[in-house]
Parts: sequence; structure tokens; C-alpha cells
Amino acid sequence: DRKFFLGVSFVKPHFPFTIQQKYYDLYKGRVSPPRVSPKLLAELPALSKEERAKYNHAGATDEEVMRTKALYYGMVTYVDEEFGRILRKLDELGLREKTIIVYTADHGEMLGDRGIWYKNSFYDGSATIPFIWSFPPALPRGKVVTTPAMNMDVFPTLVELCRLPKPSGLEGTSLVPVMTGIDDGRNRHALSENYRGNFAGRMIRTAQWKYFFYTNGEEYLYDMEADPGEETNLVTNPEFRKIADGLKQRASAGWIQAKRGVREIVGLPGEPGTAPETAKQARKKKK
Repeated sequence: DRKFFLGVSFVKPHFPFTIQQKYYDLYKGRVSPPRVSPKLLAELPALSKEERAKYNHAGATDEEVMRTKALYYGMVTYVDEEFGRILRKLDELGLREKTIIVYTADHGEMLGDRGIWYKNSFYDGSATIPFIWSFPPALPRGKVVTTPAMNMDVFPTLVELCRLPKPSGLEGTSLVPVMTGIDDGRNRHALSENYRGNFAGRMIRTAQWKYFFYTNGEEYLYDMEADPGEETNLVTNPEFRKIADGLKQRASAGWIQAKRGVREIVGLPGEPGTAPETAKQARKKKK
């Protein structure tokens, strides 16, 4: 009857792409080639182009690409099996019905889509993750919820499920209302951010739209209902400028001052368009 918390972290699936032979064999010769075209390559953000060149992604042979995808799927299956061992033990101990289970990750994997690999991208391959919840006394079984959600929602959700006082200042919100059907989630959004080298950027995802931008001025807007493959960037279309501006304002709110010395993403106060300070520059000024 004692309360317990068990945090289990798996290194897989992750670079380096290695896995036992039996898991690789499950997918060898069964994966499809990644989606790559001159248009998709040309529209990549500067960060992705820089990393594509740095790691010589273009130099990978078709055979290497297909083998790596199969290895990655094998890693996913390995982790699924290990997670299954945990669930079986909970069942064996009679704890499944009164244990809150959260299955999530910190990032996805591009797997060669658009010619890029790893994370550090706001495209769905990198930005989407598994997000599975189980708590039989309070949550429905087998329900699929498509509303935008993020890892910052994990803590507020656990607070509500555990019937604890809600702390102030939380960035995320509880997912209990959408998982139980009280809220349809149409007004929810998810945020993601990335600091990599000389680049900083943020993404916002709503039920219909995905918008992301970088400190070098690059912007991307996708209608995820009409274009789930993120192939048509609408940000330069005047018809969608107002939507992009509104999403940028929402994505920027609460982010600027708190992260690595970046004071202003859309221009320093009183100086529209001025490049933001880096953390190193900010530290020098403080001295």
C-alpha cells in the first residue's frame, strides 16, 4: 500500500543507430525510402542545411539510408518490449489499476525525411513524440486524442490526477479535460524551442496550424489539416500573413528574457529587426 514513483529512461531509440540483430531483422528490407526532393531541400531552414552539410547527410548511400531506418525501427520495437516487461510486472503485483503510467519522449527523429536526420527540427518527424497515458480509475481506455499537447503538460496533468494543489506559474496545462472529453481541445496549443549553435527558434502548434521561426528571420507556416506533410510554406502568402503574425506573437510570449540571455526574438525594444543578443554577449554586458 506504500506510494511509489518509478522513472524509467531508455537511451534507445537514439543515435548511434545500433540494435541486436533480431530487432534489425524484423525490418530489414521492409522500410520505405525517406521523402526527399529538390524543393524540400531548398526550403530547409539554415540550421538544417548547416547540419546536413556538417554531418554529410547527402553522402549517405541508398543502402545506408534504408539500413539505418530499419535499425531505428528495431530500436523502437526493443523499447516497446522492455516497456511491456514493466507493465507485466505491474499486472503481476496487482498495481496496474491504481498506477498512473506516462509513456513519452523528449524528441522524435527525422530519419532522412527532407534529407535530414536526428532532431533539432520543428518538422513533425522531430517534433512529435509518443504520448500515452494510463490510469483506469480516471481515464478512459483506448481513447485517441488528437489535440496538441507537450511535455510541459505532464506535470499539471499529474497534479490533477493525484489531487494535489496546483502550483502557480506553470507553463503547461492539465490534459485531464481533453482525455476525459470535457474539453474538445480546439483551443489548446503546443510549444517547442531549439537552441543550436548560432540559431534559436520557437514553434507553436494549434489544431490547424504550425508556425515556427528563427532568430535569423526565417519563418514557416503550415496548414496541418490541408497539408499534413508540411510541403507548402504559406508564410510568404499575403492571405496568411495575419495568421502568421498572430501565431508568432503567441509563440514568443513568455519565452524571450528567460532563455540563454536572448532578450528579444523579434528585435530589441525600440529597435525593430535588431539581431538578438547571444548568451555570451549578455554575460559580457553583465560583467
